[in-house]
Amino acid sequence: MDAQANIHTRRWATNLFLQGFRGYYISSHTKQELGWVQATTYPTRPDLRQFNVGVSTVHIFNNGRFSYRAAFNQDAWQRRSQGSFLVGGYLTYFNLRADSSLVPAALAASFRADQHLRKGEFIDLGPSAGYAYTLVVHEHWFITGSAVAGVGISAQRTAVVEPDGRTEHKSYTGPGWHGQFRAGAGYNSARYYVGLSFNQENIGYLLEDRGNLSWAVGNIRFNVAKRFSIHLDHKRGIRGILPGTTGGR
Repeated sequence: MDAQANIHTRRWATNLFLQGFRGYYISSHTKQELGWVQATTYPTRPDLRQFNVGVSTVHIFNNGRFSYRAAFNQDAWQRRSQGSFLVGGYLTYFNLRADSSLVPAALAASFRADQHLRKGEFIDLGPSAGYAYTLVVHEHWFITGSAVAGVGISAQRTAVVEPDGRTEHKSYTGPGWHGQFRAGAGYNSARYYVGLSFNQENIGYLLEDRGNLSWAVGNIRFNVAKRFSIHLDHKRGIRGILPGTTGGR
């Protein structure tokens, strides 16, 4: 499951995401190197599950001249180069679990004993700030770039597999960080839009042992749009949906 929503209004830009995955594979090592006997091409962990949900939002200060919608929503047209400072915040939840340590036994010596996670829950929130700018060439061609960074607090609950096989449960509150990147480029006019856009959220935590855990969510989109000039009579629409209502011009 991978559900994402990128909501851009005149004053706000908001990302919502909800993901759930089960089953991962290791691309950095072969089955022979890990000593695993499986029918798959890569070493796989069907027991490994991951779930995350979150929201991040920023306020666009120069919203009268700079438009996220022009680059990412295809329903606006920014005709001159402009930028804007951004301020907002984020809130995320991340959960992972497996039947055994995430670190394969053959690689155990490459990781500290306190990094052998089997379960983990992470909640983090904090403020963020950044800047966005759109370069417009001859009113139609555009390149948009945006970067937002934030530092906040993360609450963590982990289960670590000890060298003797025991599972130790830990709770910790520490710093977390958040990075958000948006970019877009293409052609825009009163009638047509053609553009490529990129959006990514990077989330990380400093663990109790001073190690770190990070993950990311994002998307790349290519859109082609034509705008139509259509006038909708809202009163006629209401009468069509609800025959019992009346109204006049």
